Amino acid sequence: MKKVALFMDGWKKYFTHTLPLGFMQKIREENADVNLYVFNSSGNWNLDDDYSYGEYNIYNLPDLKDFDGIMLSVNNIKYPEVIDSLVDKIRKSKIPAISLETKFDGMYFLGIDNYKAMYGMVEHTITKHQCRSIWYIAGPENNFEAQERLAAYKDCMEHYNLPVSEQNIVFGDFTYETGQSGFEKMLQENYPQDFPDAVVCANDSIALGVCSKAEEYDFSVPGNFIVTGFDHIDDAAYFTPGITTVDRDRQEIGYQAAELFLNLWKGMETKQAVYVPYHYIFTESCECTDVPCVNERSYLKSHIISNIAHEKSQEELLNFTNALDTCNYYREMFGCLFQNMAEFKCSKFVVAVDKRILAFKSNSSYWNPVDVYKLFQTEGYPPTMEIIYGYDDRKREIGYKGSISGLFPKCDDETGGNIFLFAPLHFRRRAIGYIAVENDKYLTDNQLWLSVVNELNSAMEHLFRKEQLERINRELSSLYIRDALTTIYNREGYKQLAYPLFYNKKTRGEKLVIMFLDLDRLKEINDTYGHKLGDLALQGVANAMTKCCGMESLPIRYGGDEYVLIAPYESEEAAEQLKRAIIRETAEIGKTSCMPFDLEVSVGYVCTDPSSPDGLDDYIKQADRLMYQEKKEKKMRRR
Repeated sequence: MKKVALFMDGWKKYFTHTLPLGFMQKIREENADVNLYVFNSSGNWNLDDDYSYGEYNIYNLPDLKDFDGIMLSVNNIKYPEVIDSLVDKIRKSKIPAISLETKFDGMYFLGIDNYKAMYGMVEHTITKHQCRSIWYIAGPENNFEAQERLAAYKDCMEHYNLPVSEQNIVFGDFTYETGQSGFEKMLQENYPQDFPDAVVCANDSIALGVCSKAEEYDFSVPGNFIVTGFDHIDDAAYFTPGITTVDRDRQEIGYQAAELFLNLWKGMETKQAVYVPYHYIFTESCECTDVPCVNERSYLKSHIISNIAHEKSQEELLNFTNALDTCNYYREMFGCLFQNMAEFKCSKFVVAVDKRILAFKSNSSYWNPVDVYKLFQTEGYPPTMEIIYGYDDRKREIGYKGSISGLFPKCDDETGGNIFLFAPLHFRRRAIGYIAVENDKYLTDNQLWLSVVNELNSAMEHLFRKEQLERINRELSSLYIRDALTTIYNREGYKQLAYPLFYNKKTRGEKLVIMFLDLDRLKEINDTYGHKLGDLALQGVANAMTKCCGMESLPIRYGGDEYVLIAPYESEEAAEQLKRAIIRETAEIGKTSCMPFDLEVSVGYVCTDPSSPDGLDDYIKQADRLMYQEKKEKKMRRR
C-alpha cells in the first residue's frame, strides 16, 4: 500500500476539503491501493501567535520516511519560517513531493497559472472597459499567489503604458476586512485628485469588502468604478453586484495530483509543473452582462437546506460541549469523545496524548506550580504517547489502550482509498497530543472539524487548569496545617484532621490510640546549649514519630514541646510497642545527630472506646495526665 501525506492549513476556521476529495476521487477511479494522510492546522484565524505555532506543530508529527509521496498546500500559513522549515524537511526526505498552488525548487508544482490569469483580468479592464486609473488590493506580501497576481498587475499596466503608483497598491490579507480598509485607505490618500476606473482585487473576499465600503461612501459598483476578484466563491457569485472573477477548481487540482503520483510510481516521465484550467466569469461588477444571471431561487433553496443541516450539526456540537464540561477526568472526557464521534459518523478515530497529562493529577514528581506548562514540548511530540483508541467501524471499543510510537499501525487500514485527518491538541504553544479520524465526511462537509477539535482542546486545558488549581490549593492548605519547624501537622491540622478521623472511627465502632508526648528538659537545653539545638531536639522528636507511625496516623505538634499522635488501634500490646519504639528512635536520633545531651521524650497514651461518650479532647487530657505521671516518675528516678 502507498501512503501520501498532505500538509495544509485551513482557511480561517474552515477545512479545505476539496483538495483531498479530488485526490481520492482519482485514487478510487483507478482502484489504487493508496491512503491519504492529511495533517491539517488552523493557524491563520487566531491573533495569538503561540496558539498558531501550536497549530503548526502538527507538521512535525509524521516521520516522512513512512510515506511514498508528499503534498503541501501552504498558501494560508502566515509565518514564512514555518513554511521554510516544512519545505526544508520535505526536501531532505528525498520523497517525491508536489506543491499545490505554490512553487518551490526541487518539487513538482500543480495549480493554475496565477500570473497569466491575473494578467488577463487586468487586461480585460483596460481593453474592454478602457480603464486607465486602476487601484490594486494585493493580499499578503509574502504569499506566493499574491506575489504572482501583483506581478501580473504591474506588468500589464506597464505593457499598456499606464502609471503604477505605490499609493494605488495596498497589502493586507485575503479577507473582506482588507477590502474595506484597503479601499478606504486609498480613497483617503488619493480622492478627489485621483479616482479609480477600476479596483482589481487579489481575491473575491477582498472584492466584496471593496463593494461594501464603496456603498458606505455612496459610490456604486459598477456605476462609479468597476471591481474584479479572483477564486469564484459562492458569496461573490450571489452578491449584488455579482463579482467578476477567475474560476479555478481545487478539486481538480487534487485529482491531478493523484494522477501525477500514480505516474511517478509507475516510473513514467512527468512534467515539473502541471497547470490546471481556469476560466473567467465576467459579470455585473465590471458591467459585463453576457453571463447568465444566477438562479437565486436555487441558491436560496440550497442555502435553506444548508442552514437546517448547520443548525442540526451545531446542536450536536453543543451537546458534545456540554458533555465535555461535565467530565472530571481525561479518560472520562475521552469516553465522551467516543460516544459523540460515533454520532459524527467517522469510521475510526484515534486520540494520542502526552502521558504526562494523564499522570499530572496523581504524580507529584511532575509538579512545579511556576512552570508546569514547561512539562510539554513546543516543537514535535514525545517519541511515545498514550493512546485512547476510541472507535472503529469493525469493532467498537473505548478506554485506555497503552502506548504508541509513530502513527502506525493504529492510523492505518488494510485497504486503500481512505483519508485520515489529523489535527493538533495543544495548550497554546505546548503540544499535548493529536486527534485523527478516518473518512469523516460529515465533520468536514459540515465544517465541524475545527470546532470539535477546539472544544476538546478547551475542555482539556480547562481540566488541566482545574487540576493545577487543586494542587496549588492542596499545597497552600498543607502549608497552613503543618508546623514550619518540624513539618508535621500543627494545631490547625489537629482541628481539621483529627476530629473527622476520631468521629469517623467512633461511628464505625473502631478504636484509636491517642498518645501525648513531651520533650524532656527543653528549657534546660535552650538555656545551656541555645535555641538552635533546642529546635533540632524538637525536630528529632517529630522525626521519630513520623518514622515509627504508619501512613494512617496523624503526628501533630500540639504546642511548644508537646506532641500528639493519633494512630489506628491494633491491640494493647501494639500500642505499648509503638510507645517504646518512639522513645528508642528519639534517643537514637539524638546520638546519630551528635547532640551534647540525651534526647528523651515522655509518653502517655490511651485507647479509645467507641461506646464511651468521651470526645477527642477528653482522651487528649487523659493521655496528657499519663504523660505527666511518667515525666514525674523520671524526675524522681534522676534524684
